[in-house]
Amino acid sequence: MGKIFGQFIGGVIIALQLLMIVYLVIIIDKSSLPERGQEISNLTNLPIWINVPCPSLQPEVKRTWLEYVSAFFTGVASLACIQRIRKVNKKNRTNIPTWDTVVDAVNRSITSSKPIDRSMFDIIITVYVTITFFALAVGLVFSVGKLWAIFGIFHNVMEVFIVSALLRMTRVNYVILITLIYSVVSTGAFSQLPWYWDAMFFKFQGLILDFMIPVLFSIVAYQNHVQSDEESQPLIDTNSTNSRLKGLGYLVFAAFVHLIGNISDVVGNDSSISITVFNLSYFVAFPIYAYYVYKDKTDKDNSVKPIQANITVFDFVLLFLWGTTASGISTLIGIKELRCT
Repeated sequence: MGKIFGQFIGGVIIALQLLMIVYLVIIIDKSSLPERGQEISNLTNLPIWINVPCPSLQPEVKRTWLEYVSAFFTGVASLACIQRIRKVNKKNRTNIPTWDTVVDAVNRSITSSKPIDRSMFDIIITVYVTITFFALAVGLVFSVGKLWAIFGIFHNVMEVFIVSALLRMTRVNYVILITLIYSVVSTGAFSQLPWYWDAMFFKFQGLILDFMIPVLFSIVAYQNHVQSDEESQPLIDTNSTNSRLKGLGYLVFAAFVHLIGNISDVVGNDSSISITVFNLSYFVAFPIYAYYVYKDKTDKDNSVKPIQANITVFDFVLLFLWGTTASGISTLIGIKELRCT
């Protein structure tokens, strides 16, 4: 009964968010305020996803020290993840793998019906942090635009991997197929859209994932908490259980911080406050992801316990619709702010 009530509340929230979207569309459609133009990159001489300041506003600083610091710490976090995984794998390795054994392992993971285990999930998080660093670094060089998006899309691709990996009994071949379809469709869409729809679509589709990931992490943490209460017996290793719950807490916190930063970026566009919040979120979130990988590798029992959100297909559809409508509201508010007052 409680689950049905929760699904009903979720449906009501989605309906209210849809009404909010309709309201924002009407406001934007009736607005006669002029739209802001698009900046040109000094390096490539190509249009970038930065707004031309309104005539009544002073030009804002395009680069701040916080952007470089965020990229630096994200890079350090990625190196820490890679080093930790290499160290653990080297310690646990009994035979030096050959190309044939690697291919065989990949084939087994693709054809297996088992969910992705924690070791593989740690690798996904490591690649996620590393690719995010490269996306930030490329953005500092070329500025954020369609050229940058060729690299930036891989950050979102890894978020698709995370969402797919969190689904119960998701097989690796399905994850690869989903990410392939997603990357092709998204890249084709924002490459063909004109300014400012290209930038806002890129933010919109990425923000859907950012809304979903912290909720899925929270579901996993809650289900693990309930399971630990049910297994609270003297024979159970409580230290291992507490370590697992703390690790999931790191994931929840990092995902929420990342969500707040991206909401600020979408809603505030290139205002000084939104830029600061956005960069601070990367400064905080991705080192925490790296710390999760470091701590997770210290728990020997984690390698056999998959991280899975035990939800139904209907629940996932509700979550996806909620994330889509929430992202739509944020994006429309951002589009509204593109107009000069």
